[in-house]
Amino acid sequence: MSKFTELTLKYLRDLGYEAQVVEKYNSFTRQRKDLFGVIDIIAIKRGEPLLGVQSTSYQQRAKHLALIERLKATVELWCSTRSEFWMITWRKQKLVRGGKAFKYVPVVDYWRV
Repeated sequence: MSKFTELTLKYLRDLGYEAQVVEKYNSFTRQRKDLFGVIDIIAIKRGEPLLGVQSTSYQQRAKHLALIERLKATVELWCSTRSEFWMITWRKQKLVRGGKAFKYVPVVDYWRV
């Protein structure tokens, strides 16, 4: 599991969601396979829409936005079921200006119908 997936799971759980990774690893091809080609994590919370989440680093944001655009019909179908799709990217933020220490901060993009 990547560090960004772990950060996303913690972030969602801190928001009160139950979250589970649905991305699978194929050891023969050495590739990760997302649910419907675009979802890494599914999260649920009482009274809230079902969440499909894509998680990555901020540096990979443009690449994943292009993937979402390619799979736009799938994302729209997902959202049409009263579910939401979130892409959570993680960027570094320095703790002190000019310092070396940093923390990861989430940037959340979401789609809904």
